[in-house]
Amino acid sequence: MMMNYKLNTKSLMKMTVTEIYFMASRQVDDLTRHDIIRAANGFQWRRKMPKWTVVVERKELPARPLVLTAAGVPPNDPTNSHQAISKLKALGFDTRYEGKSV
Repeated sequence: MMMNYKLNTKSLMKMTVTEIYFMASRQVDDLTRHDIIRAANGFQWRRKMPKWTVVVERKELPARPLVLTAAGVPPNDPTNSHQAISKLKALGFDTRYEGKSV
């Protein structure tokens, strides 16, 4: 399996197989709060709202698609919804599951 990360042996040895397999892309890891807000300002979603969402400047948006857009990665990026939510929470955003804050 190829990975986008440059990991040194020491950090790789500390990680479990699950953590290595389920890493979000580096572009997602590098996102800032400003990146998310900037992407949200021009973000349009015309599909059914997914279960995982985020509130950015009073707008409820789909979490994973917004994160992928902000990171500039394609929709088939390996970052999953849980990783996107985790990143958004770490950046201080209100995240929701089926409309309820989590």
